Amino acid sequence: MKNLFLIVLFVFGTHATGRFNLFDFSNFFGINSPTTTPPSTNLKYVGGLKKLGLVNVVGFNNNECLAKDGGRGKCTTAPMCKELGGIPSGTCADGYGICCIVQRTCQGSINTNSTYFVNPGYPNSFGSTGQCTVTLNRERPNICQIRLDFEVFSLAQPDVSEHRCVFDRFEVSGTVNQIPAICGDNPGQHMYLHIGFGEKPAQINILTSQPLGLTFPPSRNWRIFTTQIPCDYTNAGLLTDKGAQLQAPPGCLQYYTGFSGRIKSFNFNFDTLSPTSSRQLSNQQYTICVRQESGYCGIRYRVCQDPVNAPPGLGFSLGPNTVPAVSATDGGCVSDYITIPCASDTYGSPINLNNGGNPSVCAQRLCGQIFSSVAGRAIPSDVYSTSSPFEIRYYTDNVEASAGEQGNLGFCLNYKQQMCSSTSNQIP
Repeated sequence: MKNLFLIVLFVFGTHATGRFNLFDFSNFFGINSPTTTPPSTNLKYVGGLKKLGLVNVVGFNNNECLAKDGGRGKCTTAPMCKELGGIPSGTCADGYGICCIVQRTCQGSINTNSTYFVNPGYPNSFGSTGQCTVTLNRERPNICQIRLDFEVFSLAQPDVSEHRCVFDRFEVSGTVNQIPAICGDNPGQHMYLHIGFGEKPAQINILTSQPLGLTFPPSRNWRIFTTQIPCDYTNAGLLTDKGAQLQAPPGCLQYYTGFSGRIKSFNFNFDTLSPTSSRQLSNQQYTICVRQESGYCGIRYRVCQDPVNAPPGLGFSLGPNTVPAVSATDGGCVSDYITIPCASDTYGSPINLNNGGNPSVCAQRLCGQIFSSVAGRAIPSDVYSTSSPFEIRYYTDNVEASAGEQGNLGFCLNYKQQMCSSTSNQIP
């Protein structure tokens, strides 16, 4: 008579980390489990979700997954998704897990990684006025930064006189770094909240009001993805791989990685230049950082091509607004400008004398309607910097109503890192 064996399928998890594993102990009883992925005869499908057989080993580590609507979810089990108050949106883990969308709205709290903050009724627009607040609690004590990705972000535009966010305003409190108030249209933008290791949580506040002269509320939408970033250090004082990949350097509101990319000021959009365009926001003081990649010693910035206006376009539109449009640098940039450390029109050397610059110096501040490191230029030119870390500092004051400053759009720049010509200044 054949021996009878009892096969026990254990399910265990820790809610603190959201880790779930399914194990079988068949090998202890002499039953072979040839692969971790069972043959098709061992699978059953229930509502699109694979049903586990007795010989499966599957892990759910809350890894990020792609939801059916194109959003970002966490891969977990159906019971865990329900416990998180999430919305199932497709499967993950080769069909064994649920891609769970977790989102919170006004007066709620975000307590876990990979959670959305959305307007009430999203994806429908939000027309109410008042204050919408969400509290950002750490999932673990070692969380030191929170990255916000604005997948959808549309609030009322600033006032047309001073470009201030007086009707609608997005603001953050409880952070170590200063977060500027923003409004308008910011899909695809991001920011880093440096929260340190204190116990006080950060808060996002979105204030909405009825702009004067409007008989209908603005169409508002937001869907903001939050990523909690740990600051884990080894005994040698170095960041672990995960922390090194995600964590932004101190003082960086925005952090770009990769050999090339696009950087835009908040609320930038190509528009016709007029006193009512007013897309450049007042009271912006922050730093944009670009990670220096291995083998690259410099960076090139090039103004974005303008699909709306005739050349030279308005990809760079920071006061003063002169006729004809020209570039300005350093002493000519007092109220609104960007700084690029030792900006030059030639890679690896100071400003080119042939282009009218001083051969022994480089520019720091850039402004005007033309992007160039040489003042008085009527045609945009590439700007290079070999100073590390790679960064842009953006400054606007709170006065935009004066002549030559109304209607500015801000800036849109494409960057591309430049390979080293020698071993000097290389990042290993």
